[in-house]
Amino acid sequence: MYKITLRMSKRPLLAGFVLALLVCALVAGAGRLRLLEAVEWQGYDLLVRSHPLPGTLDSLVFVDFDEGAGELRWCNAGHFEPLLVHGDGTTTSLPGGGLPLGMFEGSAYAMDSRRVATNDLLVLFTDGLAELQNDRDEFFGTDGILGAIVPRRDQPLREIAASVLETAARFHRAAHPDDDLTLFLMRFR
Repeated sequence: MYKITLRMSKRPLLAGFVLALLVCALVAGAGRLRLLEAVEWQGYDLLVRSHPLPGTLDSLVFVDFDEGAGELRWCNAGHFEPLLVHGDGTTTSLPGGGLPLGMFEGSAYAMDSRRVATNDLLVLFTDGLAELQNDRDEFFGTDGILGAIVPRRDQPLREIAASVLETAARFHRAAHPDDDLTLFLMRFR
C-alpha cells in the first residue's frame, strides 16, 4: 500500500473531474486491477492510498486548469511528460516530476504551472502508446504522437485521437499491442 501527497498552493477548481481521472488511471493502469482504498483532500493536499500489484510501479499525472487565470497546473509521478500543442503548431513539454508511485512511502510531489492560450491542446498518454515498437525495434515515441497530432490540431478531438491510434497501429503492424494505448486530449477555450 502507498500514500502520496501532492503539495498544492490552492485546491484545484475541478476536483471532482480530476479525481475521476485519477481513479480511472489507478484502476485501469496497464490493464491491471488495483484496489483503490481512498482518495481524499486534507487541506490543500491530495492523499491517495492504493494497493499496487507486487513488483509493479504506477505512474500518475495530475492536472488542474484554472480557467479564470488561464493557468494549467500539473504534477508528474514517473509518467511521460504531458505535452502542449499550440495553435501555431509549436509544441511544449511540461517538465518536472518525480519517482513513480509506490517507490518510497511518504513521497511528496510538487505542482508546477504555466499559462495556456486559447486553442492550446493538452496531450496525455500512457507508456503503451509511446513505447509501441515497429519491426526495426524503433519506438513510436512522442515524435510519432506529435507527428499525428500537429497537422490535425484544429480538427475535433475525436478525429485527432482516431488519427493518432491509426498512425500508431500502422507503425506497430502487430495484431495486438503489448500494453494499453491510452490517449487523453483537451483543448483550452
